[in-house]
Amino acid sequence: MSGLWGPRCQSRAIAVDVRTVGSDAVVGVALIVPATRYLSFLGGDGDLVTPRYPTPGTWRGIDAVLAGMGSRLPFKPAPLPSEVVEVILGGAPTSPVLARRFAAMPVTVEGDDSATVFDGLLLGLLSHRRHTGARSQSLR
Repeated sequence: MSGLWGPRCQSRAIAVDVRTVGSDAVVGVALIVPATRYLSFLGGDGDLVTPRYPTPGTWRGIDAVLAGMGSRLPFKPAPLPSEVVEVILGGAPTSPVLARRFAAMPVTVEGDDSATVFDGLLLGLLSHRRHTGARSQSLR
């Protein structure tokens, strides 16, 4: 049975690293898959994936920001605009933060269970950031 996106759909997932300004401490990571309208955040101190539900207008803004960035990752990606950071965090940050892409990867979406797969990917990405001590560097 095919899901909302058909039996199989190629897309791109963008991993975002959110860090405090100054200390560079990990606030968390987010995963954005624009084609499926998936956006979730995982705080640096937890294992609970928190889905975000941007409005259609906000998604258009996110799409425009990501389209302007292209698919290649520079060594030090530009910070995401504050409007996107607020969507990722679920509101305005309580202290200054920077959010940058650190990975862009092709993904295959298969049916309606893609969110479960993306949640697992998000957990793996945060684990990688925690264990490698990656500090604002891109995965290539």
